[in-house]
Amino acid sequence: MKHVFRRKQLVALVAAGLLAFTMAACGGGSSDSSPGSKSDAVDTDTTLRVSLPVSASLDPTQIRIASYGMIALWPVYDRLIQVMPDNSYGAMLATDWSFSGDGLTLTMKLREGVTFSDGEPFNAEAAKTSLEYFKNSDSVSSSGPLANIKAIKAVSATELEIDLAEPSTSVLGGLATPTSGAMISPKAIHGGDLATNPVGTGAYVVKNFRPSVSVTYERRSGQNWDEKAGQVAKVVITTFTSDEARTNAIRSGQSDITTYSASDKPALNADITSGKLNLDQSTGFLMYTLFLNTAKAPFNDVKVRQAVNYALDRPNLTGVIDETASTRVQAYPKGLPGFDDSLESTFTFDPGKAKELLAEAGYPDGIDLGQVLVGNSGGFPGLAEAMQGSLKEQGIDVEIKTVDTAQINSEWSKGTYSGMLMYQSPPDLEPVNYFVRNYTNPYWWQGPLPDGFEPLLKGIGDPREADQQDALIGAANKFATENAMFAPILQKKTGYVAAPNVQNFQSASFAQFGGADFRYVSLTK
Repeated sequence: MKHVFRRKQLVALVAAGLLAFTMAACGGGSSDSSPGSKSDAVDTDTTLRVSLPVSASLDPTQIRIASYGMIALWPVYDRLIQVMPDNSYGAMLATDWSFSGDGLTLTMKLREGVTFSDGEPFNAEAAKTSLEYFKNSDSVSSSGPLANIKAIKAVSATELEIDLAEPSTSVLGGLATPTSGAMISPKAIHGGDLATNPVGTGAYVVKNFRPSVSVTYERRSGQNWDEKAGQVAKVVITTFTSDEARTNAIRSGQSDITTYSASDKPALNADITSGKLNLDQSTGFLMYTLFLNTAKAPFNDVKVRQAVNYALDRPNLTGVIDETASTRVQAYPKGLPGFDDSLESTFTFDPGKAKELLAEAGYPDGIDLGQVLVGNSGGFPGLAEAMQGSLKEQGIDVEIKTVDTAQINSEWSKGTYSGMLMYQSPPDLEPVNYFVRNYTNPYWWQGPLPDGFEPLLKGIGDPREADQQDALIGAANKFATENAMFAPILQKKTGYVAAPNVQNFQSASFAQFGGADFRYVSLTK
């Protein structure tokens, strides 16, 4: 039987208010009919041009954020399981899976007749090699989600057994993400050239790669195991240096699909209204948060962190990004188990309270927070400018340093900056992995954990305590919010905009986490 712990609960929450929280759900976008396309016939000889940030490496262990891994690697790599648009797990290279009664063993049945693009067979031994590659990686983003794995056994060619150190569902989240669950050819792993020459079971192979700039894939010869994939002959994914350049590309026909947010409205809404472009948008888990370096002054003082939270004019700042987005106070997205609406009133906009707390912390005349890293896309530059101006009115100075969004986490991990204005969202479907990433991974968290917080994480993700997950998560989230461990701003609607001949982009797997697996996208003639 497949894993169902908390999944029914999660789906119920989604149905009640978030409608599958995925960028790829049909939440007010276009239909599959794609009005304006010239023909219903699929063009299998064409090129799909995607405008999204390309990573500096194609080795999954060298990509720090799962969504960026999906953006760059979906054409070449498959996972054992995948995240579906309805927030459940779906079969991929594993066709069935189940936990033992004590929660310490995960058994997976693997698909037969699958080969890597280099001709090597996919089987349990190959899956074992891939998972061990991730587990033994120096990258926390790759090894972290699999840290609970004790041993991996190839019981037979089609049966994989994963023994766990502790009962936890965390492993499923890792198996469904490209940065810890991509199935890689053992031959390619031993070859040591994954940064530029990834080899997977997917429908495509790499033909050209320019780090951080672009990657070109061509459809592999022969029949792929997934007959619905590989609908276009080539896939070209390109980084654009600004939102203006990116939106100009989709408007001018140089691109077929790109992300969409409210900051894109001035450039794109006329074309969307006229039918020249199709929009698919829905409420997602993507949050915009000011990360705080608690390892250094002034954010090592909880009163300063609380003061900044009171000083953030969230309603106005949210409007800079998307007037339809929701302000967010707790560093946890609405829709996941354990979200507590009452915590949203913990920090209201109160300049007087902010100044009072700063005075108590020894800053009666204001404070200089130092340098804050800001990504150069996604509306972050405009949000940072608005935040900087708003805080300055309250005697709080911030120096903005804009960097490439794809590299911002690596820069943040150096520990030299006071803050980082960046996306904050779950890495996968497992809440336990959200806490692990946000509070232990140096690419997201800088500083020691406050006393009393770590014990609250115990039991989160334990399948034997499925009925207690809301309470356990809620307690940890309440502590993090009251101690101002982050300064969240908003949770936004996200989506994609595409040319009218682009089909099936509305049903992309993993889109709810900021990336999307466009394997089933096709283009009509």
